[in-house]
Amino acid sequence: MQELSNLDAAFIHLETPASPMHVGAVLCFSAAGDACMSLARLKAHVSSRLDVHPLFRRRLKPKWLGLEYAWEEVSNLSLERHIRSLRYPGPLNEETLSELTASFFAQPLDRREPLWEILYVEREPHPEGIRRIDAGNDYAFVCIIKVHHAAVDGVSAEAVMTALLDGLPRPASSAGHAEAKAPWLGRFRHSASQLWTRLNRQPWRDLPHYMQAPITPFGVATIDSRQQICLSLSMKVLQAIKGSLPGATLNDVILSVVGGGLRRYLLEQGKLPHQSLVAMTPVSRRADKNEVGGNQVSAMLVELATDLASPRQRLAKVHACAVIAKDYNQHLQIETLFASLPTHLVAMALKSWTTLGLTKWMPSLFNVVVTNVPGSRQRLSLAGFPLETMHGVAPVYEGHALTIVVLSYMDKVSLSLSCTWDSVTNPAAMRRHLRGAMEELARDCVVVVKSPETSVESAA
Repeated sequence: MQELSNLDAAFIHLETPASPMHVGAVLCFSAAGDACMSLARLKAHVSSRLDVHPLFRRRLKPKWLGLEYAWEEVSNLSLERHIRSLRYPGPLNEETLSELTASFFAQPLDRREPLWEILYVEREPHPEGIRRIDAGNDYAFVCIIKVHHAAVDGVSAEAVMTALLDGLPRPASSAGHAEAKAPWLGRFRHSASQLWTRLNRQPWRDLPHYMQAPITPFGVATIDSRQQICLSLSMKVLQAIKGSLPGATLNDVILSVVGGGLRRYLLEQGKLPHQSLVAMTPVSRRADKNEVGGNQVSAMLVELATDLASPRQRLAKVHACAVIAKDYNQHLQIETLFASLPTHLVAMALKSWTTLGLTKWMPSLFNVVVTNVPGSRQRLSLAGFPLETMHGVAPVYEGHALTIVVLSYMDKVSLSLSCTWDSVTNPAAMRRHLRGAMEELARDCVVVVKSPETSVESAA
């Protein structure tokens, strides 16, 4: 059996009935000629891919009174327990899928089974046998995939998608990333010593902002009913904006769009704080992107410059903050200190944090999580059915009720907001302001937007 790392296990210990720690994706497929997808055909396809990724056959094995966990292989996997189906009577549009996804992800996974599920959604057949077609929403079927965060991070979750989809090389099967551990005290002393040395080498005046995130509606203390808000942006426009500022990255542009959208939304709500909002962005620590399983990430905090009215100035500020944050993240690597702590001590601390509700009393480190997962620029399919659109899904939890997954596919970039109805009371306005923030930034950077589909004519 392979033991879970401290970071992997953290997502088990921090989980509550109201805040399941799930990640996943909504995959929307179009028809493939006269062929028809069915539940039986989907199960046969998934069954043929089960040995490609270890996630599909591994379940949790609790040890030491639930303070430690390991993965164990399951020999008699039943797809009936992992693939569910639903026939929906109306169109499979963004609003419908948002409701279905929120409901599906609110239901906890059965820890007695491997920690993944697929919800297969198809249209209710027309009573007269006529094929239903709705303009702009001609999805033949949708697969909503749910995986526990203890098993995957953003990059390894993409490997799960790769295992199921056609058109990409399948990831090599791996036993995971855990290594044999030296005694914890020696590892802790070594990591602490390295951290102290690195801290003394860094200019403290440039230290990224910690424990300074302002109070916003996104920091709700309890998780009640959750929702998904999805929109797609043009990759061409985002790339053109990136080219307008030397040294800027696509992630800088996306964070600027998020900052602009949140600023516009909170201004309309009359709840914009004077201090800038702060985003936490996960950073992959994988030496080999083809390595599968587990969480190998660090995190950096970036100001979203929501206190600046100028979109171009906001982009410059976000870029500058990101450069500093990346430098500290690269040199400090605080996650190595966390990994070296004794497993039982970490487990007890995290369980106490959840049980006592300490989130309500602790200052917030950040206001929103923004995770960027690069996807394929080539069209993908599942059993021959073309994949048209994909949106990511991430957990929300007490004190942090807004998570944004950025997922690129072909010429589009999807922004998928996992949030609660208390944190975002007007989802239509949030979607409108995020799209408006990109268009506003494009105009400020002399990027010409031709249409609502945001094609590009020129860039500065």
